[in-house]
Amino acid sequence: MITMNNSGDVVNRLRRYNFDPRSMRNVNRDGVAYAWNGANSVPIAQGTSEQARNDGLPVDSWKMLDSVITKEIRTPLVAFQDAVSCGTIGLGDSGVALGTLEYVNSMIDESGSVSMSMSGRGTGHNDTPDMKYEKLPLPIIYSDFEVEARYQNAAMRGVYGSGKLAFSIDTYMLEQIARRIGEKLEDLTLIGGGTFAYGTDKIYGYTTAPYRVKKVLTKSWTDSSMTYALVEADVRDWLEALTLLGFTGNNFVMYIPKEWESVLSQFTFPTYTDATWRSSLLKQFPQLKDIKVSYRLPADQPVIVNLTGETVKVVNGFAPTIITWKSEDQLATSFKVMAMQIPKIYSTYGGKCGVLHAKLTSNT
Repeated sequence: MITMNNSGDVVNRLRRYNFDPRSMRNVNRDGVAYAWNGANSVPIAQGTSEQARNDGLPVDSWKMLDSVITKEIRTPLVAFQDAVSCGTIGLGDSGVALGTLEYVNSMIDESGSVSMSMSGRGTGHNDTPDMKYEKLPLPIIYSDFEVEARYQNAAMRGVYGSGKLAFSIDTYMLEQIARRIGEKLEDLTLIGGGTFAYGTDKIYGYTTAPYRVKKVLTKSWTDSSMTYALVEADVRDWLEALTLLGFTGNNFVMYIPKEWESVLSQFTFPTYTDATWRSSLLKQFPQLKDIKVSYRLPADQPVIVNLTGETVKVVNGFAPTIITWKSEDQLATSFKVMAMQIPKIYSTYGGKCGVLHAKLTSNT
């Protein structure tokens, strides 16, 4: 694997290595460091110049950067990580993923009838299901930062020239980028892509999916007059609405905005200090698997999701990955964190969707 310098542009280098973002690193999976000599990727021991030896980061630095990404990006992920647990749709290797602009799926309604006879013989009805197609744009999510050569050299050689590896790269910036990408993945799951569109096709989240079940809150759960009985009535109404559509089982997860956390943490009855509103709701409704706080949800807009592959999956081109290249004057290294992971919310041909969204005003 290689890192970038001024010999060729980013697109050409990606094309040479089948558009695999990880090919733009300067180490392979065995930890052997490589540099670009102007025509090929060669082991650093065979580099053609001092610059080639300083072209990239050692494998331990890559491990450190990957660990920072992994740790920070998981912090904001609540709804997105749950969507991943329902299943992922692979697009092949990174090269195939980068060449796939949209994911197309069919919306099918149930059809067909069951025949019955003593012999089991006879001709079936050969019903044809109703079907139409949905398209999901597959954008690349990314953010960039730059490290000057002195900081990079310090990471490779040690701050005091001792030769010991010292991580002087400012990982604070990487942490912030990883967190922002994590927040974007969470936003796509809960809210969707906003005004982003590819042609006429958009990315929808739980609060914007066209066929979600829509409910209107009579009052916010943070209202001083709100009681546990009223909260329980809301949840019962929401779960019944999803059950009537045919979504059953104990896979329902309710996501609540951060403002409601303190409400659900209060005790249900003063004489039973171990029973909170949250624990009481989970006991009252066994089909409710969990109640989670998502800090990216809009205020007073809870959602309940039938958390199965029938409702949501994640189209997985490639997970958050760091790539690098050299500036034209060789005095700085540019870093890009990029990902292609887009949540997909499903509905049937008839418009049944296992997502319920409530808010104070009309959801039309």
